[in-house]
Amino acid sequence: MILNKSQKQAIKSLLNDSRFDVILKLYEETLDKWGKESGVGFNEFDTLKLTFIREGKIIGLRGFFELLDSQGLEGADEQ
Repeated sequence: MILNKSQKQAIKSLLNDSRFDVILKLYEETLDKWGKESGVGFNEFDTLKLTFIREGKIIGLRGFFELLDSQGLEGADEQ
């Protein structure tokens, strides 16, 4: 990902803002909600599909927050 120094520092600032705690709470609640979604479908195909969709959402959201964290750390290193 190509972000310039200023953008990485903006992410770092966002992550350190106390209001970001609300986003983290939503993140945790969303992961919990998605983790509890039923993966049982009408047949084996639907069950597999629902399971992959659920897991894909969880992996995607976790990946996004890991990316935010890594970019924020790079912003801290560039100060």
